[in-house]
Amino acid sequence: MWHVSLSRPEGLGPRPTGTWTRQERNEASRVAHRLLADVGQDPERADFYPMSFQLRRCLTDGELASLDPAWCALPALDEGGTPEEVRALLMEMGVIE
Repeated sequence: MWHVSLSRPEGLGPRPTGTWTRQERNEASRVAHRLLADVGQDPERADFYPMSFQLRRCLTDGELASLDPAWCALPALDEGGTPEEVRALLMEMGVIE
């Protein structure tokens, strides 16, 4: 799956999407669609979450076939959660210190 997540900074974190103007929401959608313009296939899903705009698009058959089988064998990781939970998970995995 192709996945773009966009947020707007405010202080030390992201600005809630509920405070974004219509122009900012439209811009986020345009940028995300432009980033995924030449990859993936429908169906796609676009959502405004409390802190980000996210666009997901399925891999094409060709993109999926080009992945190394070892990549496809990796266990799924659900990294959703609060910023603190995600940070703790990434620290536990050694991705960040």
